Amino acid sequence: MEEIQLIKLSQEGQVEAFRQLFQLHGQRIFSLAYSYLKNAQDAEDILQETFIKAFQALSSFRQDRNSSFSGWLSRIGINCCLDLLRQKKAQLRRENSLKNMSLINHNLKNSGQNLELKEQAKVLASKIEHFLDYLPPKQRMVFILRHYQGYSIREIAEDMGVSEGTVKKMLFRAFATIRRYFKKYLMENAYEVL
Repeated sequence: MEEIQLIKLSQEGQVEAFRQLFQLHGQRIFSLAYSYLKNAQDAEDILQETFIKAFQALSSFRQDRNSSFSGWLSRIGINCCLDLLRQKKAQLRRENSLKNMSLINHNLKNSGQNLELKEQAKVLASKIEHFLDYLPPKQRMVFILRHYQGYSIREIAEDMGVSEGTVKKMLFRAFATIRRYFKKYLMENAYEVL
């Protein structure tokens, strides 16, 4: 059966036709994913995710002389790869930011400053880390990238796939949330901090 017939039957909900499309294109999508990710397990996951998304969006596919099913499927696969790479990059940065926070705490412990100031700085760093946990994930990520990793607003926007204005808004909201929790903490524990 020709590919165009398999596509039409798949669009009508015939799973067997879609399975045949998978057999026709699966190896190519796996190879594409592997070339991006350099990891067989990740490439397998992307292969499955690509075909799930393709099946869900199959009704929107229109074949004409400027588009092919193969190209459409490849674009879905590439987008899935890019999403996974962004997720892994964000995870790595989160892990690195935690390591950097630990290094800051280590440096505070080993510096020759006044013991009382060191304790207050340690409490402050600990509280900020604690308050970061209350932020929504994207706000937390923006805050960490900006203030612990030293990223520019533009770099954060590019990495997260959002506008610079959105990054600024998330930073503002993150600061407002941390400030609110910190004020509450200071009011409840003023005698300990002062």
